[in-house]
Amino acid sequence: MAAMNALGSPAAKKLNANSLTPDKYYPLAAGQFALTPTAAKASRVIYVILNTQTNQRYVGKTEQELRQRLRAHHFGIAHPEKEAGKKTLYEEIRENPQDFQIGILCEVDEEEDIIEREKVCIAEKNAYEEGYNETRGGGAQKTGCGTAVLPEGTPTPKKYYRLDGESLKFEFSPAAKKAKNLVYVIYDKETGKRYVGKTKQELIKRFNSHHSLIAKENADFELYQEMQRRPQDFFAGILYQPPGEKDDLEVLEAYLIEKKSAYEEGYNRTRGTKLNFD
Repeated sequence: MAAMNALGSPAAKKLNANSLTPDKYYPLAAGQFALTPTAAKASRVIYVILNTQTNQRYVGKTEQELRQRLRAHHFGIAHPEKEAGKKTLYEEIRENPQDFQIGILCEVDEEEDIIEREKVCIAEKNAYEEGYNETRGGGAQKTGCGTAVLPEGTPTPKKYYRLDGESLKFEFSPAAKKAKNLVYVIYDKETGKRYVGKTKQELIKRFNSHHSLIAKENADFELYQEMQRRPQDFFAGILYQPPGEKDDLEVLEAYLIEKKSAYEEGYNRTRGTKLNFD
């Protein structure tokens, strides 16, 4: 008799992504997927969100309990005003929630690389080419400080705020001033160069430090020197707000410094923390 895994499916099911089909799908109810207690507690799994009308899929992974991973999805569904809520998947779920279901494709043994398994499943389900995945897989990044679920694709600010030429301060909206736990970007429109930074406190408190240094005579940082010379060319915006409270901002900052070439071609003077795939 074939060995059984924790979900009651043959363990051999894990070995062939082509044959993977969830034993059961769970519907969306009131903006959240209605999992059974057993499915909610399943960990180290590859899951799929299916649009039953178009047959498009989103494939994801989690090493924690599935219910914990789904908090980020539920947040995106519930918050169209947030950057995290602007993904095509969430937009379509909000428009036609009755069309979406979630299921567990497979469990992944401890000795198997879950990142590689996710990549295989994304490819086999055409979830990147024809579905909702914005990357071919790759998973979270990890440092000694913590982990973070990376944004799919390279985010851009929903709105940019200009640098006032007289006060040498960025004119943020009241809502943007109070935003916190995020990665931001300062953009030089003339050269295309960027500076990427992070803050756990309110954005305005972080920028008060920038503002004081911009106004300082004999600034020794190229970014501030250029702002003093041509303030009309500089804009700032919120680049990414992670949905998870425990996401490591150092990881996200370093990842986005790399994505925006803010070290090689921009104003950042370091690459940020060293990144390693988890």
